[in-house]
Amino acid sequence: TDADLKSSCLKTIIENFALFEKLEEEFLALPIDLLKLLLASDKLGHVEHKLPPMLSRWVAHNPSERAKYEADLFALIRLEATDRAWLTEQDESEIFGRGSKHRALWVDALK
Repeated sequence: TDADLKSSCLKTIIENFALFEKLEEEFLALPIDLLKLLLASDKLGHVEHKLPPMLSRWVAHNPSERAKYEADLFALIRLEATDRAWLTEQDESEIFGRGSKHRALWVDALK
């Protein structure tokens, strides 16, 4: 069925998500709905530490269209699993905006 095919495809993508680091063009072309679906998976533990820089590149690829999704995307991942050096180099106000409800995630990840 279509549902089985969709489920199988998502499982394959999630299991091989690390390949997106090498398939930059393909990752940058992901539509927002699919990206949110993938990030919502609890099976990305093997690549969680790589997700924030990947998401930043995804947004930077088309900032006028994608910046509005950035805070919601970052809310789907565990920032505490991210490389601390990368976190400290970033400006959380650019990612989460001033007064964003997700800013607390950033602060907690830096503790």
